[in-house]
Amino acid sequence: MPEQVTKTFFDACGHEDWTEVSKFWEAGGYPLDDRFKSHYGGLQIINLGRPFWARFRSGERYPGVLVPYEIRLKDGKISKGRLAIRCDNPDHRWYFDGGM
Repeated sequence: MPEQVTKTFFDACGHEDWTEVSKFWEAGGYPLDDRFKSHYGGLQIINLGRPFWARFRSGERYPGVLVPYEIRLKDGKISKGRLAIRCDNPDHRWYFDGGM
């Protein structure tokens, strides 16, 4: 499931489908603003890695998963990172939690 959530999230960014992206945007996080849209709109997925559970430096387990990624931005630059997504909410829905 985390792999499909990540793919769907990035595909929506690539197609600049901000309505779809907003489905993964948890209320209370930072806003889905024009700066994010300008930077990540039109991206292309190069590679998605295998999701894994992580721990904070304190040793406490992060309540979501990290999904390694490599994407090409609209300006041609390659970006690599780990998308943080989590599902620890009453609705059991996956949300973007950072990593971009």
